[in-house]
Formats: sequence, C-alpha cells, structure tokens
Amino acid sequence: MRLQQSFDHQELLLQVLALRYNRQLAAVVLLLGEAMRSIGNSAALCWSVPEGKPRTPEEIYEEVVAGLDSEKKWLEIPYVFDQAVKAVNFLLEALRPPGEINLALVAFKKGPPGTPP
Repeated sequence: MRLQQSFDHQELLLQVLALRYNRQLAAVVLLLGEAMRSIGNSAALCWSVPEGKPRTPEEIYEEVVAGLDSEKKWLEIPYVFDQAVKAVNFLLEALRPPGEINLALVAFKKGPPGTPP
C-alpha cells in the first residue's frame, strides 16, 4: 500500500511538472533533483560542519539515528554543493543530443531550413 502511494505521488509530481513544462523536461527536472538529493545526502553524511573535517562512522551513525536532515546541508557546505553540481553536469552531458552545433541556425529571425519565417 505504502509503496503504491509512493509511485502514485511520483506520477502526480511528474504530471504537475509536465503541465508547467512538458513531460520530457519534467523527467529531466526529476532526474536532476534525485541526483542532487542523493549526492547531497551521501556527501553531507561524510562531511562535518563547521570544522570541514571528515566525520567518524560513529558520528554519521548518530546523525542518521537522530534523524537529522542531511539533505539541507548540500547548500551549506561548498564540497557537498560542488558534488551536486558535478552530478548535474554529468547527467546533462549524458543527455546531450549527438551532432555538432550549427551556429548558422542559431538566429532569432531564422529557424531551421524549411520552417516558415
């Protein structure tokens, strides 16, 4: 039941984002968000604030057990933020369409050949 609700909520979120953007861009937004959340959690659990030194496994365990929200830390710690940026850049490069960029087609008044003016 709970798993089904999770899938239902995910689908609802995708539908809402698709209404604002389109389904393809909505999927990319979710993909990037999940990557940033995942990387942020992993990196934040391995980094302490404010000293900037790696934490012991015991400290990490205590934070997880205490239920502290490590997701918020990715905006506070430069290293964690950098890891999130790297994850997003990696995914965007992986999604890059093949082919060369033709700057002749990148004009505000001209579209690709065959399109009306």
